[in-house]
Amino acid sequence: MDNITFKESLATQTELKNRSLEIIRAIEREKDSLFGFDGIIDLRRDKISRWELDRKLGKIRNCSSLLEWRKYGDEVRLHNANFCRQPDGCPICAKRLQKSRVRRFKDPIVRAAKHYRYAYFITFTVKNNGDLRSALDELTGGLQRFRRRGQVRAHGARSSGQWGKVKAGMISIEIKRGRDSRLWHPHAHGLIFTDEKIDYRANREIEFQDKTVRASRLTMDWNWATGGQSINCDCRP
Repeated sequence: MDNITFKESLATQTELKNRSLEIIRAIEREKDSLFGFDGIIDLRRDKISRWELDRKLGKIRNCSSLLEWRKYGDEVRLHNANFCRQPDGCPICAKRLQKSRVRRFKDPIVRAAKHYRYAYFITFTVKNNGDLRSALDELTGGLQRFRRRGQVRAHGARSSGQWGKVKAGMISIEIKRGRDSRLWHPHAHGLIFTDEKIDYRANREIEFQDKTVRASRLTMDWNWATGGQSINCDCRP
């Protein structure tokens, strides 16, 4: 790592640290309203106590407060640091996990892709929502119905859904929140491989929420999967 790259890396680290502190301050502002009488936040599928939340926030606050860089020949590398290892809430550790996954999966994905004729990057979205759990349930439920539309039926034939063309792939869910609207915006990114072309071009018209809009077979499938609530399904070869 040369001096310019080192300075860029340090600037990125500082930006992520500032973002981390913003998250902590935002949670602490809302903390008192989050807990029930028993001092427990019930997240339906998981529960967290006030003590546990404070412990996690403390680890995030102290994350990367120590960074030891060393020079190995002409290269400067991070030698030691006190990372909190909580990528679900810490921007610094989330970024490190992202880089680790890229290193781990990039080459196997490239090798696997060579077995198929086409590759597509698809983004599935649903309407923004003030309640995160409701938004996630709508997204994950839509994904399940979307995949089911292309599954093999009992008589051996596939249904007419575009998912039936998919031979391999992966889907990850990303969660964002509007800076001004404060609404949750969960969406899913999919990398899929097929031997048949996905029908993603908007070459027909459909009625969507009292409007006539352009749509593809793919967006029509997503509209069906979300119960008529969304046609936001972006596909790029």
